[in-house]
Amino acid sequence: MREIAIIGAGQAGVQLAIGLQKQGLTVHLYSDRTAEAIRNGRVLSSQGVFHTALKYERELGLNFWDNSCPPNTCIHFSIADLVKKIPFIHWEGHTQYFYQSIDQRLKIPAWMDFFEKLGGKIIIQSIDEEALDTIIPSHDLTLIATGKGEMGQLFERDDEKSTFLQPARKLALVYLEGVEPYPYRGVSANLIPNVGEYFIMPGLSLSGPCEMMFFEAIPGGPFDCWEDINDANSIFHQGVKLLKEYIPWEAKRCAHAKVTDSQAFLRGSYTPVIRKPILKTRKNNIALGLGDAVVLNDPIAGQGANNASRAAKIYLESIGKNIAGSFDRTWMQETFNQWWEDVKWSTEWTNLFLMPPEPPVLELLRMAEKNPAMANFIANAFDDPKQLLIYLKSEEKTKNFMARMALSEVVI
Repeated sequence: MREIAIIGAGQAGVQLAIGLQKQGLTVHLYSDRTAEAIRNGRVLSSQGVFHTALKYERELGLNFWDNSCPPNTCIHFSIADLVKKIPFIHWEGHTQYFYQSIDQRLKIPAWMDFFEKLGGKIIIQSIDEEALDTIIPSHDLTLIATGKGEMGQLFERDDEKSTFLQPARKLALVYLEGVEPYPYRGVSANLIPNVGEYFIMPGLSLSGPCEMMFFEAIPGGPFDCWEDINDANSIFHQGVKLLKEYIPWEAKRCAHAKVTDSQAFLRGSYTPVIRKPILKTRKNNIALGLGDAVVLNDPIAGQGANNASRAAKIYLESIGKNIAGSFDRTWMQETFNQWWEDVKWSTEWTNLFLMPPEPPVLELLRMAEKNPAMANFIANAFDDPKQLLIYLKSEEKTKNFMARMALSEVVI
C-alpha cells in the first residue's frame, strides 16, 4: 500500500489527507498543533469559500456547517469619497450560489477528527529540514502544505511568477457579534483610495454566527496602525475609530457590536510570493509543495481557502491517476502545472486588487453601479476570476464586453 505524508494541517493539507484516506491510501498528517490547541487558539483567517471550493468539500463529505453557517449571496462594493465621506461608487452584486466563511478554529479540528475516524494518523510534531530527511525516505510521496513558517522558506522563490518583494498590506482582523446586517447577506468590500481596504463578512465562529471585520492597510498609511495592539477589544475599538473617520456608513453598523471572544483577532503582514513547487533537501530528498507553501497570495480578494481547496482536488486526482506509478520530479512538476493553470487567475485577480484601479477596471466598477448584470458578473467572478479577467486583456475586449453587458437582461 502506498504511504503518503502531508506536512501541515490547514485547508489544503487536511482536505487532501481525507481524500487520500478515502481512496484507501495510508496517510500520515503532520501538524505542529493538536486539534484541541487549534480550537482553543487564535483565529487563523477570515476566508470566503465560494461555490467551486465548497463543491469539492461536499464531494468528500466535509460540509458539516451547511445548516448553521450564514449563507452569503451578495457582494457589497464601495469606493470611498474621502472629502464627502460617502461612497463614490456603490453597488451590490448577487452570486448564483451561496458562499461561506467558517472560523478555522471550528473547521480544521472537525476535519482532523474526521480524518482520524477514517483511520488516518496525525503526528503532532514541528517539522524542519532535518525531520524532512527522515520523513521523505519512509513515504512514497511527501507533500508540504504549510507556507508561512520555516517550511515555506525552504522553497525557492519563482522570480518570473512573483510580483512583490515586501508586504503589500498590513493586516488586522477581529470577529464580532451584534453588527447591523445588510438586507442581503454578504461581504461588504470598501476601497479607500491611498489608505487601504475594509471588509466585513458574515460567518460562523465558536459562539455562533458572527461578522468578520478585516482591515488591509497600505504600509505607512492611516490604516497602518496595528503594531502595538495586542488584544481583540483594542483592535475593534481602533477599527471603529478608523471607520468613523473614513467610511462612516460602516461605523454605524458596528454601533452595538462587541468581540466574540478574546482569541478572535489577528494582525501582521507577509509578502505574497510564488515559489517553485519542488523542494530539494540537503540530502537530495524531494517533496512537493501544496497550497500556500508555493502560492501565497494576499487575502485581499478572498482567494486563499479557495486556492487551497482547488489544489487539494487537483492533487487528489493526480495522485489517484498515478497510484501505481512513480511520484518523481516530472510527476510533481506536472501536477503543480495543472494547479497553476487554475490558480494563476486568482493570483492575477488578487494582485489587481492590490493596485489602484486601472481605467478599464474603474469603468467596469462604475458601470456595475447602474447595471445589475455587470454587478452580478463581477460578484460571481470571485468564484472564477478567469471569467472576468479574460475581458481585461485588451482595451477592445473590455469595450466589447461592456457593450454586451449593457444589453444583458440577465441579472444573476
